[in-house]
Amino acid sequence: MFRLVLLVYTAYFFSCTDIRQKPIVSKPLKDTSLQIVTTGIPDLEAITQMNFLAKRYGFRYYPIGCVVTTSKMDSIFKVNNAVYKILEARFGKGWKTNLYSQLDTANQVRQQADSIINSKTRDDEKPYFYYLVIPDLTKNKFQVKVYSTDFLNNKSELMVHYIMRITLGQEVKVDISKTFEKL
Repeated sequence: MFRLVLLVYTAYFFSCTDIRQKPIVSKPLKDTSLQIVTTGIPDLEAITQMNFLAKRYGFRYYPIGCVVTTSKMDSIFKVNNAVYKILEARFGKGWKTNLYSQLDTANQVRQQADSIINSKTRDDEKPYFYYLVIPDLTKNKFQVKVYSTDFLNNKSELMVHYIMRITLGQEVKVDISKTFEKL
């Protein structure tokens, strides 16, 4: 009798649990990378360049616009400080200085690329160009993608028009190739 009660109890216990695998819900994953919130009028070129360099540190900049309340600024300050602490723990105290130095160098290369493109293109073929400066692993070598917003076929896509290779030194060396590809 005891065995029968034990068998019924065990059967009842296991019948109440669902041992089948539950279906996987396919939802898009939310971006879980670290974000530093910025305020002000978002500049496409600057944000693209900043995010390209920030990716190496495992975060991205997230612009929210220029209308910000005091309470929102306090929240931004707290969130950004938490991210800064995480990044400092990962990369040391000088990570921000290194990043800003890379941004300054990218801006200098961008200015050189802009003057070269302006000297090589006619006025009638100059859309407003943006520049993405990609540092090479070798010091003082950069790839610059010259792109614009392309409104062909009613799509607002970023299209690369030129790829430049710039080597900084006593004499600046430049290699330009014309292309048309998505950024």
